[in-house]
Amino acid sequence: MAHLGPLSESERRWKALREAERPRRLELHRTCEIPDYDTGKIVCFKSDRIMNLDPPPSKMKKSLFTKRTNPLAIDVDHTDIGLYNSVDELILLISIRRQEGVLAFNSRASRNLHHGWGPEETVKIAEYRGEISRSDRILVYDLGEKFQVIFGLTTVYYFAKRFKDGTPKKASYKSTVADENPINFLLSRDIFISVFNLSDLPAYEKEIIERQWKSSIAAIQWHDEIRLYYQVHPNAHLDQNSDVVRELRKASPAAPWAHGATIERAAKNSSIAAVVWIEDGMHIRVYYRDPGLHLREHCQDTATLSGTSVFSHANSLSEHGSDPSRSPISAEVVHERMGYVRISPSWKDAESKIVNVIREISSRISILRDDIQVTSGNSLGMMDGSG
Repeated sequence: MAHLGPLSESERRWKALREAERPRRLELHRTCEIPDYDTGKIVCFKSDRIMNLDPPPSKMKKSLFTKRTNPLAIDVDHTDIGLYNSVDELILLISIRRQEGVLAFNSRASRNLHHGWGPEETVKIAEYRGEISRSDRILVYDLGEKFQVIFGLTTVYYFAKRFKDGTPKKASYKSTVADENPINFLLSRDIFISVFNLSDLPAYEKEIIERQWKSSIAAIQWHDEIRLYYQVHPNAHLDQNSDVVRELRKASPAAPWAHGATIERAAKNSSIAAVVWIEDGMHIRVYYRDPGLHLREHCQDTATLSGTSVFSHANSLSEHGSDPSRSPISAEVVHERMGYVRISPSWKDAESKIVNVIREISSRISILRDDIQVTSGNSLGMMDGSG
């Protein structure tokens, strides 16, 4: 039966709540208000089809962004999703550039004597293509001081907020594709925007999104070069007990960060330790745990006469002291005479007290290989690290 009288206060609140929860259509080259939003919520941009990561022919692209730091080339291909705060500051720009093969992130002040753009941050699409090519949505999760950008269920970036007001109020959607054929667009011509909490997701999806930003970090430096090691879960369809450790490289203070090695078979939330020394070339050792809680070693040797070699033999930690799954790993290098070094990996309890120290070993290659030399005490039992 139709409602003939005015709505009561409770009915008005209920109607407003239902309207806020309803996905809103965000048309191409338009802006849209974001429904009721608080820190900790997720903004979802949903396409009618999965992403097309193949750039269209050059003639189908045109420049629509006239206020960038640099003018776009004629054949550039951009799809931009922007989030604005209450004073029209662009607090997050997600720019998918298929022609360049990058995902770019930036912000822009609403009032500035110059262009207003901040420093651009980028990652390569190739690092995530296998996962995001099956996605039909982009999620932006507000973590308070930063945004977690998620394509499908794959976290591709964390963008630190640059403005005091970091609450999204409006969203925009733009593309340089001029052709009307929908197949050439990255997403559908119109997308749908909705807002929800992490708790609204199924337990499986919630766990995947949450676990991607809980990582141990290890860093090493020599001369002007820096290597950073951190843990991610790049594919929601992988073994849920196994993450990967990734390497970021910075060759000099002015050089951009670049992706390096990807190390497989790391236990979820594993501690990470890394050491480096120079002796007839660069030697790097990275220590972490595999899903069976065995210590593993990733080796990179760039000596003049040898290439880069990787070994993953394992020592068992589960028979010694406290729970190894909660124990931070550490390592140090001690230089000896005759060009040899001692590498001393150890793991610690929750109070950072050393529970067990793996015996110091002298070797110019992997300390976990079968042909190592033990310099003091007895070595731990070796385990086959294959597989």
